[in-house]
Amino acid sequence: MTLVSNDESFALGFFSPGTSNNRYLGIWYHNDPMQTVVWVANRVNPINDSTGMLKIESSGRVVLQVQNTTAVWSTNTTASVQNPVLQLLDSGNLVVRDEKDSNPEHYLWQSFDYPSDTMLPGMKIGIDLRTGFQRRLTAWKSWDDPSPGDLTYGVELEGGPEMGLWKGLRKYAMSGLWLGDRFSGIRDVRSNSIYDYNFVWNKKEAYYIFSLKNKSVLSRVVLNQTESVRKRYAWNPENQAWDMFSKRPSDDCDIYGLCGPNGNCDYNKLPICQCLRAFSPKWPEKWKSSDYSGGCIHNKPLNCQTGDGFIPIMRVKSPDITNLQVNKATNLKECEAECSKNCSCMAYTNLDFTRGGDSSCAMWYGGLVDIKQFQSDSDGMKLFIRVSASETEHRKKADVKLALILATVIAAFSGFLLVVSYISRRRRKLQASTTIDTISRSESLTDGKTLVSNGGSFALGFFSPDTSNSNNRYLGIWYHNDPNQTVVWVANRINPINGSTGVLKIESSGKIVLQVQNTTAVWSTNSTVSVEDPVLQLLDSGNLVLRDGNDINPENHLWQSFDYPSDTMLPGMKIGVDLRTSFDRRLSAWKNWDDPSPGDLTYGVELEGSPEMVLMKGLEKYYLTGLWIGSGFSGVRDVRSNPIFDYDFVWNETEIYFTFSLKSKSLMSRVVLNQTESVRKRYTWNPESQTWELFSMRPSDYCDRYGLCGPNGNCDYNKLPVCQCLTGFRPKWPKRWNTSEYSGGCIHIKPLNCQTGDEFITIRRVKSPAITNPWVHKTMNLKECKAECSRNCSCMAYSNLDVTGGDGSGCAMWFGDLVDIKQFQSDSDGMDLYIRVSASETELKKKAKVKLAIILAPVIAALLGLLLVVCYIRGTRRKLEDEVEDKNLEDKENKDENEDMELAIWRLWTEGKPSDAAYEFLAETGDVPELLRSIHISLLCVQQHPEERPSMSSVVLMLGSHNELPSPKQPGFLFYNKPFEAYPSPDNNESSSRNEISSLQTPRDSLIVQLIIKGANFQFILFGAGRRKCPGILFGSVQNPVLLLLDSGNLVVRDENDSSPESYVWQSFDYPSDTSLPGMKVGVDLRTGFDRRLSSRKNWDDPSPGDLTYGVGIEGSPEIVLRKGLEKLSVSGLWNGNGFNGAPNLRSSSIFGYDFVWNENDVYYIFFLKNKSVMSRGVLNETQNARERYTWNAETQTWQLSLILPNGYCDIYGHCGPNGNCDDNKLPACQCLTQFRPKNGPKDGTLRTIREGVYTLSH
Repeated sequence: MTLVSNDESFALGFFSPGTSNNRYLGIWYHNDPMQTVVWVANRVNPINDSTGMLKIESSGRVVLQVQNTTAVWSTNTTASVQNPVLQLLDSGNLVVRDEKDSNPEHYLWQSFDYPSDTMLPGMKIGIDLRTGFQRRLTAWKSWDDPSPGDLTYGVELEGGPEMGLWKGLRKYAMSGLWLGDRFSGIRDVRSNSIYDYNFVWNKKEAYYIFSLKNKSVLSRVVLNQTESVRKRYAWNPENQAWDMFSKRPSDDCDIYGLCGPNGNCDYNKLPICQCLRAFSPKWPEKWKSSDYSGGCIHNKPLNCQTGDGFIPIMRVKSPDITNLQVNKATNLKECEAECSKNCSCMAYTNLDFTRGGDSSCAMWYGGLVDIKQFQSDSDGMKLFIRVSASETEHRKKADVKLALILATVIAAFSGFLLVVSYISRRRRKLQASTTIDTISRSESLTDGKTLVSNGGSFALGFFSPDTSNSNNRYLGIWYHNDPNQTVVWVANRINPINGSTGVLKIESSGKIVLQVQNTTAVWSTNSTVSVEDPVLQLLDSGNLVLRDGNDINPENHLWQSFDYPSDTMLPGMKIGVDLRTSFDRRLSAWKNWDDPSPGDLTYGVELEGSPEMVLMKGLEKYYLTGLWIGSGFSGVRDVRSNPIFDYDFVWNETEIYFTFSLKSKSLMSRVVLNQTESVRKRYTWNPESQTWELFSMRPSDYCDRYGLCGPNGNCDYNKLPVCQCLTGFRPKWPKRWNTSEYSGGCIHIKPLNCQTGDEFITIRRVKSPAITNPWVHKTMNLKECKAECSRNCSCMAYSNLDVTGGDGSGCAMWFGDLVDIKQFQSDSDGMDLYIRVSASETELKKKAKVKLAIILAPVIAALLGLLLVVCYIRGTRRKLEDEVEDKNLEDKENKDENEDMELAIWRLWTEGKPSDAAYEFLAETGDVPELLRSIHISLLCVQQHPEERPSMSSVVLMLGSHNELPSPKQPGFLFYNKPFEAYPSPDNNESSSRNEISSLQTPRDSLIVQLIIKGANFQFILFGAGRRKCPGILFGSVQNPVLLLLDSGNLVVRDENDSSPESYVWQSFDYPSDTSLPGMKVGVDLRTGFDRRLSSRKNWDDPSPGDLTYGVGIEGSPEIVLRKGLEKLSVSGLWNGNGFNGAPNLRSSSIFGYDFVWNENDVYYIFFLKNKSVMSRGVLNETQNARERYTWNAETQTWQLSLILPNGYCDIYGHCGPNGNCDDNKLPACQCLTQFRPKNGPKDGTLRTIREGVYTLSH
């Protein structure tokens, strides 16, 4: 059964998304055959059968129940009406209203106030500034799971409002400031034919809204968790499909803070990150290697006292609003003067251009982050940035200096007056008539008085939250010298006082009581000790204490506020548990910024097993610190070296707590919970700007979210996807895992067998698993810990409890699944975890000795044509040499030739002793089963008859699985007389380069090679090869073939007798995989038709060819073509002698140069490096359908993305159809060529028909 809107636009009913069997109540487009869902009620609580029922209670509350009993979702309406009606409007809004109400738009509740992942016309996305109520979009977790993901979209209010796309706790893409008719960071789209939009910002609310220009058109905005984008779609009635109209981020420059402080992102330049005028890169070498995180600094230092200047930057997105100050009553001229006077002001601009260009002011303090350059005069804004006076244009030295000196003096004086005025206003708000130091039994504190600590650091008194319009009054403690009156503790959080009749006093028993009108108690202490002379004192630590005035020990407290914290932790405060009494001290967030009552976000000690700090949302774990390992928490990066605070975690028989102290008394720092953002933040005080600056935040990234990667998953923020399985594990549900659904986690690749013996492998630099199922012992050493875990078949992992003592001490063991593991990169972070796996999965790594084993399979697999392993190695060769030396020449000549020339490893195999052929260092690792399998596969590859040898794809499967292998037959490798003459001794000075491979004298159909690695950029190891199927190498008739790995990464075969070092019989550069390297030709030999083109990997763990290819298209005039299967995906355009006319000019790149050769013999593209110390590569990405260029960052030891193609809709082949012109700077991007009009659609151009994402146009 469904509820359908009056005009049948939308329907409400139950549905199951994708492959899920769960049932949800949702709204979808009624006439859309794909049933596109726009809203979901029970996102968090699905129904697992068809017993769901929606009904309205007599009070007007809407309830979704299971089996007519259990409620899984309900509305929060509090108004009670006699005739409640639930109605689905034609807008897609589900509303509850009073049927007798004559106003049809008077809603008691509406779904538009609680959006899911979709924004519809008429919906407000923003904040009610009176109540703090926030409407924002949250993406579905995956296509078949509508529960909230971490991608959100809404209004940001720091400084001045803008729209923001967030990934977890990180800003991802910001719109820039609202300029009155558009956002500064988004191209002007007013001229589009589909929708209008507006941004409303007044005293009551701030929100974004859009409406349709034509009611017959359908359009929606939706968040996509997988792609991390916000997309707008328009309905195409002809093909009954949704066509994408736009998306955010639209290019790399939309990514927040890409170019660092004072950088300017210009997508039309290369590199895209440029410094603002009068600025230069802070770290030039990093900047050249495409690491822009350091941003830019002034070319010449500022000198505010002698006078700085401002220069205009045209057509840019406004900087980040974090350090923004907005004055809506100041014009531009006054704004410049105000910014000039404040030495911390780095830029200013108009706030609202629609009021005549001189109406308001925005000023930025600190580094200017997230600036983007536009090309059109109708886009962006004019920003005036502060530079040294010598950098300014059109200045008059003497006049400017005098003006700036006067401005500085006025600024200082005005600043002083403003501070005095502000403090005065605060004092009036607090009605502070007098201040006192302590309160005795005969005294009281009334509203209007304050109690100030001896050093003047803190004050106690009555206050109302800044944004509150009510008369509610609270008793609290705040920083006395902070003009913003930052509150750190509240007494009557739950019971506010209505009016100014509050009185704080001490009863004769010593009990502290807060009363209303001197009668009704709204809060009191629970002190039970009775003293003759009780004194209430506010200490300079911010701690409010009750003590006996006759007690000479000032630290003997009968009661203290530090035992009952609110949302803030101060230095010296203990957050933790008294194990003797179970008394728990934990932080709890304010419900919102004008309501100090407790929210559901709390922070304290978790006592299950071994203690750690935990951030909870209600009853759910949200973030865990990991175990305390002696010097810090395993899940928090080492911050001991910070200049502000020290910290400690105490765990003994009587108590467990976390505490911190300041390194200097002149510093101020506090920890506070934020309910709205669901974070724990640390702030430090900046005395110069008189503001609190964010120092750190928890969770700090996506991987800090509790249990993100499921059981036995490892979250690594430096990898994509961030969720990886632990070594020895695989995804439990591979299909879901590939769609970023990680809740199922991972399971062992091979089942455990405790009776026959399991092993443990080491996972380094990780956060400890959740402590739900641990066991701890403080004195047991690591060896004893392993033995204890080995004996218990339920023990899945163990570790040291304290790593500060060199070898460590203590033991922690985990039972059951390992949840909430996070990977760190630095050796100073995380801990070593030993996890239980099947004995066959163990990898006992021993530094350099195991590097060969690690490199062997993946490198050989990546080179495809040379994928082969024949473990005939140095140990075996030495044995054969010894045998040869022990025999005299006469015996050797008379012996049967086949027996004398028999492959030794084959003999050992038939004798059942193949492991004797192993390298000594490989055998020492203990990974004998893997070694024997490699030998087995090697022997299959060198069988006498080529048709019996496995194909290349079969070898790949054999190396990556543990399936049973067929028995090998007699190999085709036979040693002739003097079999080792062709092997130069490692000490032989006459031997060729050590990165060469020399051959044995062999039958025509066989070749045995040995590679000795030389330190170089590329490493490759190959032992043994058959000519057919396995290696895929055809040498022709070469007497002395040599296999050589060049420093370019090219693997070549040449004739050792050939005097030309570049004359190759075969080269890997002719058979590329997914990567193009410097010097590699991508193109076609016109004489033979031989085509060298890149082909992507099928996916990140399968190097078999995908359907994305990159090469030269020679239809007509040649150009570079990126294909998806047989379809063109992106085309470079013709070569014009200097570049491709369809690609950005990259000649100015500091990293690489390139060329396109087209003659009678060849047509190919090639690139080269401008500096040999730089590394760069091009690679195809099957998942993203893109060709990406990466450069190596030597400092961070990572590859950084520097270029991607296609880089926008206009790079997609044929996007605008015949006779269409794609212009990224216009909206819509598709325009008709001059003298052309759309082939389909109304003549007035109000609506264009889109077919499969392209415009169909006609002359």
